[in-house]
Amino acid sequence: MLLVISNEMRNLLFYIRFLSVKFRIEMTNKKRNVESEKKREVKNQKKIYFVIYCGNGMI
Repeated sequence: MLLVISNEMRNLLFYIRFLSVKFRIEMTNKKRNVESEKKREVKNQKKIYFVIYCGNGMI
């Protein structure tokens, strides 16, 4: 009985560890996605400013 319990506990601990690692990976991916989204927004803003600036220069 003790062996069975310890084996199940080992499986449970392994599963918890696996989930925590998976969760950590997902969180870092989300962070990366958010950062890349911010960079993309800044790039788009720069493009818009550039177009406005060039447009005003031509008039």
